[in-house]
Amino acid sequence: MSGFTSVMSALALGLAVAFMPAPAQAAEIDPTDMRGLRDLGAGPFLLDFSAVKGGTEDRTIAHFDITGVGAFASARLSLSLLNLDSFDGTLDILSFAGDGLVSADEWDAGSYQGTITGIGGSLTTQTFDITSLLQTAVADGQPWLSLNLLNAPASGRFFLGHTIDGSFGTISSAGRTFIDLTPVPLPAGALLLISGPGMLLALRRRKARARH
Repeated sequence: MSGFTSVMSALALGLAVAFMPAPAQAAEIDPTDMRGLRDLGAGPFLLDFSAVKGGTEDRTIAHFDITGVGAFASARLSLSLLNLDSFDGTLDILSFAGDGLVSADEWDAGSYQGTITGIGGSLTTQTFDITSLLQTAVADGQPWLSLNLLNAPASGRFFLGHTIDGSFGTISSAGRTFIDLTPVPLPAGALLLISGPGMLLALRRRKARARH
């Protein structure tokens, strides 16, 4: 194979894979503050754990710092829940622009985003698509994405993990709650911009050696 043909083959290979998506690694955002609120009729107060139970009633607030979030392809809220009942429960998700610190006045905060249904078993992990919600928050320059997790009476009783003063904890077997981000894939052609000149140089050197 001539040097010219080798160069053309290398270029053709480069063009063939230039726009193939490169593997992208997922990223996770943990809450900076997450804990429960309870209202027994005299007004809401803070709990030192996270729970959801309609009626009594317990709700959980979670604040996520999104100041460093760049472009991403998708975002899902991952929830580790311990269901205390034998029947399938539900969980409503509300969102609001918080301040990073759970407080009792956030009891009614948020606009409705959707409901997770069919939450069965004892310990379960549920996910909820928040791609559009997070994209809007980032585009609006919000520093925090805050969520209010609640449900109606007789819709299930759940324990979740909590984050207080930046430290994760749990009073049950429930694990972390976090936002799972899938970044926008980068074209593999970016790597060829680096490796391509080196390939051409190697071919030229090989051709030069063949002449001697």
